Amino acid sequence: MGEKVHSKVEDRLLEARQESLQNHADAVLRPLGKLWGMDVFSWSNPFLGELANTIHSFPFQVIWIGSADEVKKTLGMDNSLCSNLNAVIVHNASIFGLEREWICNIKNCAGVVSVQEAMEMLKAFKESKKVLLFTSSGEDALANRQDFETYVKMVQGA
Repeated sequence: MGEKVHSKVEDRLLEARQESLQNHADAVLRPLGKLWGMDVFSWSNPFLGELANTIHSFPFQVIWIGSADEVKKTLGMDNSLCSNLNAVIVHNASIFGLEREWICNIKNCAGVVSVQEAMEMLKAFKESKKVLLFTSSGEDALANRQDFETYVKMVQGA
């Protein structure tokens, strides 16, 4: 009987470890190659401090497709990011409350209600020698990232 209990505990620990590893794998910056001359990355559930540092480290200006909460919190933490951003497209809010200072310092700002609409909006902002960064957080983060990556792969294959 003691072996069965020990085995169940080991199984639970193994499952918890596998889930933890999967969550970590989902929360890393993923390079997706080139799209319309832009280097493309996706990132679900990024830590905002790491997100800000990553945007600062890119060699080109960034077109950022992100959730409203991520954009507001990250720019609120570090408003100097505006100089690194060519465009911000919020993919989950058609009306978003960005500070006037941010809007004035970012060339293009838009809000839409879905990842698909964000990708359509991207066509107006696409520009070579830019970085395209997609981020999404919360319960829909993985599904949103999957939608974005599917679109990128489809366009890359065309």
